[in-house]
Amino acid sequence: MLRYTDIEPCSLGSGLLELERAVSPKQENVCKRLRKSASAQGFVIIIQALSVTVLLSLLFLQSRELSDVSMELQRQRDITLLPAMMPVPQVHPHKYAVQHVTPAQFQWNRGTCWDFTIIAVLEHSYRVNGIEQGWLRPDEYVQFSQQALGATLMQYCRDGHAKFCMSPGDDLWTGNSTEGAEAQLLYYVKELQNKIMPHSVCPYTKLPGRDGKCPGLKAAYKGNPLNFWVRSMSTSYDRFQVKKHLHKHGHAMALAATIVGARFYLPCLPEFTKHPGMYQDECHKQCVQCPADHAYHEFACCAMIERPGYNMEGEFFANDPSLDGGHAMTLVGWNDIFRTSVGDVGGWILKNSWWDGKSGDTSVWKHARGSHSIGYFMLEISDTDERAICPNSYNPRNWYPCAGQNGVKQAGNGVGISPSHYAFDSMVSICTAEETKRKAQEQRRVLTLVCHDSKYCSVEAGSRLFLINATNIAGGLHKMCFLQSMRSGPLSEFCLPPFLIDDVAMFITPAKEEIKENDRDMCGFYFFPYSLIESTSSMIGASTYDVQGFDIQWSPSSYERGGNQKDFDYKLLESSTHVQKTRSFSGDLPNQNEPQ
Repeated sequence: MLRYTDIEPCSLGSGLLELERAVSPKQENVCKRLRKSASAQGFVIIIQALSVTVLLSLLFLQSRELSDVSMELQRQRDITLLPAMMPVPQVHPHKYAVQHVTPAQFQWNRGTCWDFTIIAVLEHSYRVNGIEQGWLRPDEYVQFSQQALGATLMQYCRDGHAKFCMSPGDDLWTGNSTEGAEAQLLYYVKELQNKIMPHSVCPYTKLPGRDGKCPGLKAAYKGNPLNFWVRSMSTSYDRFQVKKHLHKHGHAMALAATIVGARFYLPCLPEFTKHPGMYQDECHKQCVQCPADHAYHEFACCAMIERPGYNMEGEFFANDPSLDGGHAMTLVGWNDIFRTSVGDVGGWILKNSWWDGKSGDTSVWKHARGSHSIGYFMLEISDTDERAICPNSYNPRNWYPCAGQNGVKQAGNGVGISPSHYAFDSMVSICTAEETKRKAQEQRRVLTLVCHDSKYCSVEAGSRLFLINATNIAGGLHKMCFLQSMRSGPLSEFCLPPFLIDDVAMFITPAKEEIKENDRDMCGFYFFPYSLIESTSSMIGASTYDVQGFDIQWSPSSYERGGNQKDFDYKLLESSTHVQKTRSFSGDLPNQNEPQ
């Protein structure tokens, strides 16, 4: 047996173990074995130490990455950060809009959204520069010609630049049409620098086929004072880059995006299909599986209907989406906390080129439209005040429910009776009362309606409808009940089958005396949720939107007060100069504007 007391001093070299006792020469082999064993132990410990170091480094990097993700989610979704993580300071405000945006104009039944976007960007740049230099009053703006821009670019593409004008899915490159092009042409076509014309040079044609018609355009080029150059163009593909550019420069930007359509499902029940109308038409043509929504679980057959991916509130949305083409608009702001009527939070505020209301040509347009002011999407004014400038009279959401949420009949004991338990006579007395008319006027809502489709209600001359109430059913469908007054008979009540609320606007409209058009100086703006515009990219697997910012410089001679020169004719500029109305509100009480 080997004892420590019998061992000579023996150094193991590793510094990890030393045995200091006498040892006989014949035990030298023992020392050697101990040295080898200690060396192996040291190597293993070193490897373990390195492994621990690498693991700690990876954990640290992962912790930092999780911290960055958590802080970004905090900014976007208002979730709570872990206590150990420090929040990132806000770089941009939660809402912002550029100033001095010019009024919206309508493209009508033409594919010229790109044209209107270019003109809107130029009008805004010209106006901001003019106000800063003192050449325009703050309420003045100059309207430029979309028709002249289209004609100019058509000629440019015909003159040997067809390939340069070409872009996927667009027709401008042919030189024979303005149906589709891109807003980037503002930067790439230098010939435009002195060929943007005042609006009065020629009228915009609402229908296709006269795209290049602009009488007197070539002669007007010679004396045109408008002259600019685009020093640079930047293109952004995510919201943070866009916000940074918009907030820094304060100039409107061009946005191009893929628009989705929406699909809805009508439950094909005998109680709905036995009557003439949409249910009978659609359910006899098709029978598809109903959605998985619990409200549809008892229905064996549904009819799918397709609608645009925007509503009469000027909100883009998705519901079982399908691709519906591209569209260009002018980006003027954002609001991270605005919530749309379908529940999307946060998005872009856009100046659009679509008409408001209900088109007289139902063979072309199968839907109605609506829009709002910038102030509404910025949450700067109330719903009631918004209806003073953008009443959206055709929008059923703005009709007064005379015996619904805003009317509660008091029983003799003072207890309120639920609107759903109104007797017919009670509904009649409430909906036709002068007090109800006054309340509707105070809320700036539509009370009296008329029917235009005999499949659902009476179209007899002089007949009137009153909305009793509207109830959200499921899948975007609403049940709307009405009181009907006819000259030839007594009042009656009826309920429509579940409809999309915007579809109802196609056959029931405000009475003529109730119609109030949106103010073109302040309305015309839409809201595009971040979640929709970004999820569309995920759905397709490629970027579906981009935003251009332009650094535009204007010659002083472009303004009548900025250095009038003899070589220019300012008559067209003068006739295209207008004053933009504005309106402010101190609160949401319609009859109290100023203290008395």
